Amino acid sequence: MTPSMKTATLHPPFGPEFEAVVPELYTGIDLQIKQSQPYSTDYLVAGFLLRETNGKLLGRVALYNNPALYLEGRKVIALGAYECVDDPFACRTLLDAALAYVHTYLPHVIIVGPMDGSSWQTYRYVTEGYELGPFLFEPFAKSYYPKQWQQAGFSPVMKYVSNLAHIDESHRSDHTMEQARYEKEGLVFRNLDIEHPAAELRRMAKFNGIAFQSAFLFSAISESDFVEKNRRMMGFLSPDLVHVVLDGKDICGMILAYPDKLDPSGKTAVVKTLARLSGERYRGLGDLLCAKIVGTLLDQGYDKMIHALMRADNASVVNSSRFWGEPYKKYALFSCIDP
Repeated sequence: MTPSMKTATLHPPFGPEFEAVVPELYTGIDLQIKQSQPYSTDYLVAGFLLRETNGKLLGRVALYNNPALYLEGRKVIALGAYECVDDPFACRTLLDAALAYVHTYLPHVIIVGPMDGSSWQTYRYVTEGYELGPFLFEPFAKSYYPKQWQQAGFSPVMKYVSNLAHIDESHRSDHTMEQARYEKEGLVFRNLDIEHPAAELRRMAKFNGIAFQSAFLFSAISESDFVEKNRRMMGFLSPDLVHVVLDGKDICGMILAYPDKLDPSGKTAVVKTLARLSGERYRGLGDLLCAKIVGTLLDQGYDKMIHALMRADNASVVNSSRFWGEPYKKYALFSCIDP
């Protein structure tokens, strides 16, 4: 392919052509994983398709304008749904077309990616540990994408990590007294209520909206959108692997793990969510939930757990190391500034 053979054109980001880029670039199990992570249409403004003059599809990217996204007082536009062949000129052609459109559409903004409109959707690239293979629900893309974005003028704006902990009976602890202390204060410990999934998801929506409101590039999500987005995940969850703490009718703390169905050994679980509400009343609840999930995983025959997708500068990384987590994978979200 030569530079003159590639053109990026503005395209409605719906329909067969935009979807067809994925099977052009992925095959086998990689295609199955990629198709299980469809791009979001929330806040979607425009899309670009890259093709050769003979019509062969080479890449795509979508532009999102989430009105809640600001960084350091400056408006943020997100680029997501990105796919591209392993060719520097192809990448540059595609991203340059998107950036030129951003400059016309809404100049003087910060452009971040990959992010499908919000942090509730797919975002981030694996930057270290790609060769270890994906775990279930980990953002999945080509290994060369981070290099392509950096060559196009983007640099990391936030970094993330996943840690891996090997566990055995020596890691089990007795947390009976700690739990009894919280129960004496009126907190209730239980597992996921899978018999009433909609009601449980509504409780989780309220909790997540409070617990993660200080997260990087956080934007609120409606209860109905949260329920719809996570309804499918409920089918992958084992109630025993989700510990919920209630204060009255509301969730005040939670740890959510699920089996890594992509691990052929069947002995790895992914800890996706660990959070508690702030306040002295809930101090230490995170440690207790970690201890409880370790015991549960050991009971069910797991010997590894992935502490997934933590912000690199967050206290959760320190907490992970206290529960035997060791560096496993690294990720980045990239940005550039439209002058």
